[in-house]
Amino acid sequence: KLNVEEGNMIEKRYNLRYNIFSVNENNPFDGIINHLKSKFGDQIFSHINLTSSSIYNNEERFQLKNIILFDNPDLFFHSNNSKDSWICFDFKNYRVIPTDYTIKSEKRWDKDGYHPKNWVIEGSNDQFKWILLDERKNCSDLKGRSLVHTFKINNSCKSKKFQFIRFRQIGKNWKNDFYFIFDSFEIYGTLIQMN
Repeated sequence: KLNVEEGNMIEKRYNLRYNIFSVNENNPFDGIINHLKSKFGDQIFSHINLTSSSIYNNEERFQLKNIILFDNPDLFFHSNNSKDSWICFDFKNYRVIPTDYTIKSEKRWDKDGYHPKNWVIEGSNDQFKWILLDERKNCSDLKGRSLVHTFKINNSCKSKKFQFIRFRQIGKNWKNDFYFIFDSFEIYGTLIQMN
């Protein structure tokens, strides 16, 4: 039987290792990524790693890191015009049980611009075997300038934790080509510290 002090120690330890982030209607970019940015500041990329299938060029405004700079609408991510373009989060010493994700479209184009239209969200622990978490086809929720939409993870394996979360385009965008362009990306769910 635990005494009160031992119970409090276990609860504190549990709270330090597991953080649950629910969708915040007033601030749709207040999830797991924002928490890690607040915690680590400029050292964020020592704790998560971002990779992509391609980047359009070396200009600062197109870089992958821009998708987590939620307060700068002049910066965004821009891939090459290639099929199956993707971005991937490696949470390194953390694991994520995702429940929702938020995407913001880029501000420069109207409804017929290069906005995401067809994609999947996938999870993995080795980057070889990927589990489909959510799929959207002909989705018009991001078809316009600076649109923000939060999507529910539709897969039933919501208790599985992942080191890698991938956002992958599976068809053409609203401009009818394969550029993968968007402003911001956030993830909600449970964040687990592994060590």
